[in-house]
Amino acid sequence: MREFFSVEQYVKKLENSESIIQCEKVPVPDIAENQNYIFISYAHRDYKRVYADLAMLYHAGVRFWYDRGLSAGKDWDAEVKEKILNPRCSGVIFYLSESLFLSKSANMEIDLVCGMDGNRKNYFCVNLFDGQPKDILKFIMRMDDTLVDNAGLDMERIGILARAFGDKQTYLYFYEAEHSQNLLEQIKEQFDVMEADTGKTGVLVRDNGEEIVIIQDPFLIGKFTEKCHYIILDDSSISRMHASISLRGKTGVIMDLGAVNGTFVNETKLDRLVAFPLKEGDRVRLGNVGFVFRYR
Repeated sequence: MREFFSVEQYVKKLENSESIIQCEKVPVPDIAENQNYIFISYAHRDYKRVYADLAMLYHAGVRFWYDRGLSAGKDWDAEVKEKILNPRCSGVIFYLSESLFLSKSANMEIDLVCGMDGNRKNYFCVNLFDGQPKDILKFIMRMDDTLVDNAGLDMERIGILARAFGDKQTYLYFYEAEHSQNLLEQIKEQFDVMEADTGKTGVLVRDNGEEIVIIQDPFLIGKFTEKCHYIILDDSSISRMHASISLRGKTGVIMDLGAVNGTFVNETKLDRLVAFPLKEGDRVRLGNVGFVFRYR
């Protein structure tokens, strides 16, 4: 059982941090010898956005490894290579940015994953920018020659990156309203790296007495009839995609999905797209609609 980890508190500290060196790291999950995991490839300049995702993934029960789990005294490149090529590494998530393409370490990881050295792992990408990877590569080609040369980015290398991250691929975009939810869904679909649930059934008891059994993970609540699992059409304070709930260990996780009228736990207003722990007996309010969270 992993330790309790407050995503909300961590993200607040993260936002106030001045550098990756003094930033508190997201815990690396305990991974048993027979368990799979995913590798996170990113540039250190992007740490605030990446670590916000990792905090959510940690709390959601995802098994992952990233470079802040390096063992003291070991060679950086050798340990990263072992972690990526290990058969228990189900795949890799790349956080795409200009800084990633300019990082020699990240380029080594790209080669290991995308088959440049005869190896290949399943991977998908989270875009930290709005456009396609080719737009970043074009921008890099116009940068100062010294900076580009120091990163080892000649025309052959640019071509390799363009093929590895082509325009026809589907990307997750970090700034999309449903990014956290989409990221978890893709991890569940592509990789066997989620903690097993406890077998408990979560229930929301609405103030009108209705009991809503949480049968999906994540469980989406709102007005969007084509996607939500519990649809509320009788109250104007509910947004199309209002909130989501996932069950993890002894607690649940609730996340506000950008609701106009807010999501509250025991009258504490949740930050947008930040997972928040949900315990037995907690009072939940979506806009004007109230519930109590129970297990059975």
